[in-house]
Amino acid sequence: QIFSWFNFYCICRTYSNSLEAVLVMVSLNYWIEVFIKKRNTKKYKKDLSDEKIALIFASLSVVVRPTSSILWLVIGINRLFNLPFDQWIYYLARTVFPIFGLILLSSTIIDSLIYGHFVFVPYRFLKFNILEGKSALFGVQPWHWYFLQGFPTVLGIYVPFLMHGILRNKYAQMIFTPILLYIIIHSLSPHKEFRFLLPILSLSHVLVGKSLHSFLSKSSLKGKRVKFMLAVATIHMTLAIYFSMYHQRGPIAIMDSLQNAIRAEKSRSEPFVLFLLPCHYTPLYTHLHPQPMSIIPNVRHLDCSPFSARPNESERLNIDPQNLIEDLSGEQGFQPSLIVTFPLYAQKLEEWLSKNNYSEITRVSNTHFNGDMDADVTHYHIIILEKSMIT
Repeated sequence: QIFSWFNFYCICRTYSNSLEAVLVMVSLNYWIEVFIKKRNTKKYKKDLSDEKIALIFASLSVVVRPTSSILWLVIGINRLFNLPFDQWIYYLARTVFPIFGLILLSSTIIDSLIYGHFVFVPYRFLKFNILEGKSALFGVQPWHWYFLQGFPTVLGIYVPFLMHGILRNKYAQMIFTPILLYIIIHSLSPHKEFRFLLPILSLSHVLVGKSLHSFLSKSSLKGKRVKFMLAVATIHMTLAIYFSMYHQRGPIAIMDSLQNAIRAEKSRSEPFVLFLLPCHYTPLYTHLHPQPMSIIPNVRHLDCSPFSARPNESERLNIDPQNLIEDLSGEQGFQPSLIVTFPLYAQKLEEWLSKNNYSEITRVSNTHFNGDMDADVTHYHIIILEKSMIT
């Protein structure tokens, strides 16, 4: 866990997946005795306090992201089979349903009050992503992506130790079954992302840890254990630092430069910023608080909402940026003083930009390689173009 490069890189982000992963880890911490040691079921009433805490955190993880229910379904079935059959109803009715039901009810009430009408989020989640298949709007990957690329990537150098842990650990089947089912079910969805695998990393690391302990216990490695662990830590920390500080750093770096550009726009009462970038590529007002606060720019970003016309504006930017900019120019009040975009798009719009007196004022490094399967081009830089006041 400590040396996982992907935890360092991703779990600190404000994703619902990050919160889901933390809740899963806390819950599993309380499930340890039930999940691995198979506690004496005759004493289950006495040992139920930590199990209730585990159920609370498990229920919260399902409320945050219903996908974690895949894990708890497998773990729950395992728990039931470790109880006498005549205790199943008692256990479900007195322990599981009250906790899960209360948390789900509370979440539904809160969501409904905020939206102003009845909303059952788990159903909405299932409907949008599975029944309607609209997750594909955010990118499509092949069915085997998690097995051949996603899971091995987030594990990093731990891959061989996971395989060893599966083969040599007597509890491996119990631990790996929810991991495998989680990956299989997620593979059915056309849209796949590395961050979706965060909740199963903690379970995977249990098997990795058992394997490493077995491997480092060999007498032949005596005196080399510290060096070996330092090598593992160095490789993963190098990946963590690179991906956290250098890979695709452009979206954050360009916002700092944009603030400076807005401050410099003293002659304009209301700067207008156009983001000619794929949807959600940069943060917006969270990173756009220029000083003095009286200078709040008018912002126009491309629309790629699930209910927008297809192809949406973000897709049109890749297909025909010239046609898109001409349509945007027809909008009332469309006079951007600053444009944030990639050099490739600026090159394709060179005639329009020259005609409207735009010139590059800032260029920041973005990435060294393309990490997006949905993009055919690597955008090494992000630039800011400014409209000259002289016509």
